Amino acid sequence: MHIDIEKRTLTNLHGQRNFFIIISAVSLLIILIQSVTLFFKDEKVIISPPELKDSYWVTNKRFSQNYLDEMACFFAHLLLDVTKDSLPHQGEIALRYADPVFYGRLKAQFVKEIERINKDNVSTTFTTHNVKIFMEKLEVHVSGILSNYVGDKKVSSYAETYVVGFSNHKGRLLLKEFGVLASNNLNNQPSIVSDGSENGN
Repeated sequence: MHIDIEKRTLTNLHGQRNFFIIISAVSLLIILIQSVTLFFKDEKVIISPPELKDSYWVTNKRFSQNYLDEMACFFAHLLLDVTKDSLPHQGEIALRYADPVFYGRLKAQFVKEIERINKDNVSTTFTTHNVKIFMEKLEVHVSGILSNYVGDKKVSSYAETYVVGFSNHKGRLLLKEFGVLASNNLNNQPSIVSDGSENGN
């Protein structure tokens, strides 16, 4: 009698042990599958960059087209809608987004532009007319009218196209290039900017 009870108890314990082993194995397998899935998952992130109008998605490998558009226009505003008092601060904001590899070159360009603005005592405004996006290169061409002012008087206007180049650093968009691609003097007269090639550099 006691032997039968002990056998049944032992059988039940073995059954419970096997059940928990199976549960543990299944749980471990699920955790491993989830870990592998998360490791290779291209997660989409919703972000709202400073000074922008909307939220855009970013993954580790790709950026939405609207995000590139708005970020390029953001940098164009920072570096082209300037006075001699505002450019140093706005340039520093832009440099916070600079690719570390290109930081030194970009800073040198901004310092040169600050010197030009101070020397000529001018302010500039830029009105965007067109944006062309090259997704594969993470490059945006921003076209518009750049106007130079001395005091309240407009002294020259240019139809200009700027290249705004970006790099992807672990899902973060960083500035690596900002410069003039094309420039056309709309006044057909000499400008305080020698050839238009230094604007934004």
